[in-house]
Amino acid sequence: MLIGATQEFKKDALSQSEFVKELKNRSYNLAPTLWDNSTVHAITCGYRAQSQRVNLGRVPMIGQLHNKDWIFSGLSNRGLLHHGIYGEKLVDMILVSYNNENECAITKQYPHLNWWKKKFT
Repeated sequence: MLIGATQEFKKDALSQSEFVKELKNRSYNLAPTLWDNSTVHAITCGYRAQSQRVNLGRVPMIGQLHNKDWIFSGLSNRGLLHHGIYGEKLVDMILVSYNNENECAITKQYPHLNWWKKKFT
């Protein structure tokens, strides 16, 4: 089983034992048998993308990054609303790119979704 959490705005990272204790405190009631009868196999970390706040609120990052990589992140607390709509748009973008069209239809229809490209290109 994979269990994860976000550690935000702390000056120093938790040690491995502190991190396991924190995860156990947060998730024990969901899976007590797992915690009582298992051991932690590995601890990994990553970064969370934060989207930019515009007049529409936080807008997700969606689109092609470089030649073969795609990004769909930064959904923020509206992810439940955005995931289906923008997930479908991402599929459209990928299919359009495989058909070798020059510009994705989503870029024309939703230009505000490309705000993040200016920062990475």
